[in-house]
Amino acid sequence: MRALHAVLNGEECLDSELSWLLTVSRVCEEYGCLPSHARFELENDPEQLAIRILPLRAYIRAKNIFDSAKSRMDLPVGDPIIDLVEENEFEIAAEGLGRNLDD
Repeated sequence: MRALHAVLNGEECLDSELSWLLTVSRVCEEYGCLPSHARFELENDPEQLAIRILPLRAYIRAKNIFDSAKSRMDLPVGDPIIDLVEENEFEIAAEGLGRNLDD
């Protein structure tokens, strides 16, 4: 559990078995399946779709949180995905303003 604790504190996971178990656990959590199903999916999908989709789903959740916030105070502090959503939101808005000024 010490290695797990270190990973939860943000340290790199150097234990391949722990890394595998955490990956299986994350897939179970995200897709609501048993570990045996997650393991099967991970071992039998050469495109690794379950893993590749995880960041998309996280971004979608963060965007929904951002969009539903009434103010900045409602947003989680120090969440890198929320920060990325906010950055993208402002960049897209600035691009839109630039296009409107050019018209």
